[in-house]
Amino acid sequence: MNENFIIKTLLSHINIFFPFLFILHIATFVVCLLILYNPDLGHIVQQKAKKKIQVHCEENLFYFIFREQETFTFQVSGYKYNCVFKGQAGIERIGKIFQCPNWWIKANKFGGETIVYYQQQDPITKNLIDKEVCFCWKRKSRKIFQDGYESIYFYGVMTCSFFTYRQTILIENN
Repeated sequence: MNENFIIKTLLSHINIFFPFLFILHIATFVVCLLILYNPDLGHIVQQKAKKKIQVHCEENLFYFIFREQETFTFQVSGYKYNCVFKGQAGIERIGKIFQCPNWWIKANKFGGETIVYYQQQDPITKNLIDKEVCFCWKRKSRKIFQDGYESIYFYGVMTCSFFTYRQTILIENN
């Protein structure tokens, strides 16, 4: 049998179009993000801390997830996307996007919990100030030297930054 025929036949079987494959990629991405996020949330020693989580992410996937949000922006000069969520409404909106309403809270086995800190009281005016949860996608590059040749590899990274607060819950038995 001709080798070219075998290769063309195999390639034609590999390139089958699955119309729902992009949705599967989104679901997988969201699950991976929540798995990365939740363990990190529980290991914070400080009372208040700023956290950053980075995940490799395709540009079109980030765009598809956040494109309909009113705070979605694109910076041409830095080739990056931003999407910022503020306050309790932002926390709830992220829960709807990821279909996980309690994504922002993590209880530990010792009676404490760590939460994403979405509001802070101004010490002078006593007004509540909304904190931000920011999702940012940026294209990065890496040079690879192999067999005397230099190649540039481009990839995308999504960074999620937010503030956390750790509290201990005391349960009194009467």
